[in-house]
Amino acid sequence: MNSKLFCSLLVFLRGIRNPRLGPLLSLLTVMLLFLPAAARPADAPQWMHALVSVPLPEHDEKTNAVLLLADDTFVVQGNGKMKRIERRVYKILRPDGRY
Repeated sequence: MNSKLFCSLLVFLRGIRNPRLGPLLSLLTVMLLFLPAAARPADAPQWMHALVSVPLPEHDEKTNAVLLLADDTFVVQGNGKMKRIERRVYKILRPDGRY
């Protein structure tokens, strides 16, 4: 594991002077590194992963990002309230496409 985050954690843990706190933090760090993939919040949903192989729509060569999916769903609940689910997936083509 040569990631910057992991190396930073090791440096932080080495600097702890409390003999009881160091092993506890080491254990917590190891537990966080080996969480199952389903428990990690950074992963995209499966419906978004399915769009990886979708061909890109026609676009100008200076385009920063293209819209791959635009989906709006309205659900009327039993108590009369409405719920709106909005899905948007963009393919970022250039660094400026993030903004």
